[in-house]
Amino acid sequence: MSTDDNDFDGISEEDLSAASSVEPAGVAASSSGPPKPPTRDKLSGIGALFGKTWGVFKARFWTLILILLLNILLVVIGSAIATIPALISRSLIFISVILIFLVILYVMARCYAALFYAIPRDCGVKDAFRETKGRTLSFLWIMALQMSVILGGYFLFIIPGIVLSIWLYFPLYVFIEEDERGLNSLLKSMRYVRGHGFSVFIRLFVLFLLMGILGAIPIAGPLLSLILTPFPLIFAYLLYHELREIKGDFHFQPSRNWKIGFIVVALIGPLLPIIIAISIIGTAGLTMLPMLMRGMTGMQNEMTIQMHENNNGSTTDFKITRMPTQTGNITADIKTLLNKDNQSFERGHAAMKLGNSGDQKAAKALIIALNNDESWIVRQNAAEALGRLKAKSGVAPLINTLEQDKSVFVRKSAATALGEINNRIAIGPLKKALKDPETVSTYKQDGSYTDVRSVAIAAKEALRKMEITANIQAPEAKQAAIVPKAAPMKIRRDTSTYEKTTKTKKVPVDTEKLAATALDKGKTTKERTAAIKGLRKNNDKKSMQVIIKALKGDPEWNVRQHAALGLGKYSDNSDARAAMKATLSSDKSVWVRRAAAQALKSKDRSTISAFIKALKEDKDSGVRGYSATYLGKIKKKYTATALINALDKEKNARTRVNIIKALTASGDKRAAAAIKRTLNKTSGKEKATVVEAGEDALKKIKTRKSTEPVKRWVKRKYTFEQNIKRASNMDLPWIDRSDAIRTLGNSGRKTATPTLVTALEKDPEAFVRREAAIALGRLGDVKAFTPLNLAIYDEDQGVREESYASLQKFLKNK
Repeated sequence: MSTDDNDFDGISEEDLSAASSVEPAGVAASSSGPPKPPTRDKLSGIGALFGKTWGVFKARFWTLILILLLNILLVVIGSAIATIPALISRSLIFISVILIFLVILYVMARCYAALFYAIPRDCGVKDAFRETKGRTLSFLWIMALQMSVILGGYFLFIIPGIVLSIWLYFPLYVFIEEDERGLNSLLKSMRYVRGHGFSVFIRLFVLFLLMGILGAIPIAGPLLSLILTPFPLIFAYLLYHELREIKGDFHFQPSRNWKIGFIVVALIGPLLPIIIAISIIGTAGLTMLPMLMRGMTGMQNEMTIQMHENNNGSTTDFKITRMPTQTGNITADIKTLLNKDNQSFERGHAAMKLGNSGDQKAAKALIIALNNDESWIVRQNAAEALGRLKAKSGVAPLINTLEQDKSVFVRKSAATALGEINNRIAIGPLKKALKDPETVSTYKQDGSYTDVRSVAIAAKEALRKMEITANIQAPEAKQAAIVPKAAPMKIRRDTSTYEKTTKTKKVPVDTEKLAATALDKGKTTKERTAAIKGLRKNNDKKSMQVIIKALKGDPEWNVRQHAALGLGKYSDNSDARAAMKATLSSDKSVWVRRAAAQALKSKDRSTISAFIKALKEDKDSGVRGYSATYLGKIKKKYTATALINALDKEKNARTRVNIIKALTASGDKRAAAAIKRTLNKTSGKEKATVVEAGEDALKKIKTRKSTEPVKRWVKRKYTFEQNIKRASNMDLPWIDRSDAIRTLGNSGRKTATPTLVTALEKDPEAFVRREAAIALGRLGDVKAFTPLNLAIYDEDQGVREESYASLQKFLKNK
């Protein structure tokens, strides 16, 4: 597109004399004839310069805007084409990124070269692109030099960067108009500006200040910035043209010293940040390098679950695979593994890391854990770790485990590990394991369960790795099978009754022995918990002191939980009271804090203050709910004030219900107004539960029966089938799903197991998953054993703890 001569009306010949005073772009000016003297002695004023720029902008508007729009269009099309490799394969994403960068760089350089050429010339878009053909790389090279030198100047304490930014503002115009390339264009731009630097700085400062103000206008600013893109380019061109007129024609001979100086500064620009980073990292970076290298090759057992179909596609099973991650210092992992004060999942995780370390020194610690650890999870991970290490020293312990360990999961891992080690000594025991009768429940595609003989399958796979073909054999008939069913049942029942009678009636409680067991951290969690339960039956001060020590010092949350519950009968004792108050305010486990809130019955002022603090500050809604219930029984004005303040701020629906009930029980005159205020503010899915409880409470208050518990909201009963649907309905509030799961757990009907397992594995709310773990433990369905085993790796600590507690119930019942 071209413009008519009439487009330049109102602009003096001086404004556009550059187009006639130079040869076409790409051709050096003729050196024949005498040099022309300067035609100008100073720069135009800022206002006059803006006026000239606006005149050229209007005259050349459509040509310049079309070049800019063409630039945007070509960038979009080129980038779209460059993404094709990424669509073909994800591995080619890096290539696509490089291609997109090169396309954008080339297209912008090509279009801006045409734009610079078209500013002073009466030419169309096509002519501008044709005249600058073959000059794109030179244009890019000058841009790179310009940015590098200026950046290097800013690294030399800012002031040199500002000076160089002014000096080197015009090299692209020098290239387009005078065909000076590379460093010569930079040096000639500097030659034009020197002596007029401050004047140029003031004019450019005003220009960019005005452009910034226009760009900051809400909504219209970005559009104005796009439309006015040519304006600063025209302004700079006219400034360059006036500087050229001031200098006149002169013989330009680039100084070698200046070139060397610019090269040094240009190198400082990109290299100085790298040098600074290396100097900062220094020795620390070199120290971390071996760790990073080990981390790149290390593997750590992170549990992932994959579903695999069998040949007929009718069943699926769980396969545990290992994800790569960094491994740490094996000495620390060995200490973690062998220290029984650590929780079982911590010891199991350490065993995983040792197995992935590749260090044979870890084998001895893993064998010790395999033989002696009371947790089947730790023994299972130790067996798998020995297999990954291919530790020959682990063959005999693994064979012993395969033959004698009580846990089907440990025996399965032992068989798998023997196959990894591939020692032929294990062939006999593995063939014997083909008859192992133990099964593990797993899913079918229709959501039902099937039983799989996991140990026998693992033994068959291990023998296959040893190139021995073997089939799973029918389990050997048990000796008890020839006895009529009623006989063994009767014998077991009678024996159990006799033993129970002997323990409770004839054997006195040995306080000394129980105290020693409760405080011995070398004992298992189960043994310490049983000792605490035994001491709770006593009512003497010595038992109380032992329980206090367990509450303060035991590392296991479930032991501390039983200790807190056991101290409830000693609430009148100051030592017991102090221990429970400290537990309520500072124990890390929510279950222990809940137990303390349940057990603490004293009504002295310090205890009341502890409950008020828990109501305000505890992060667990259950603890806040127990605290509210306690405070509702105090019937003091200041406790009612605390309940009212808490009700206004509480976000958890179940806790709001507890506070409403507590306020009703308190008999405070302000309770009705506080409850009404809460009902007006309540919204969302949980509104029905809170509103029902609040309306019931208001009725009780109105009839002056404030001490009666508000239970109308829990009288609504659901059928078993309705609770199955409620437990899996994600549109319901989590509190309703949790209530349904709790009811299913108490139903005793094992047909609820699939629904509870789904909630344990998939519900997004951690509290619901905790309730599912508890409910599965209550039902005692062996089909839940595998899901509970996997849930001990849940991201939520409460879910892990409840899953582990339910697994312990399974093992105890077994």
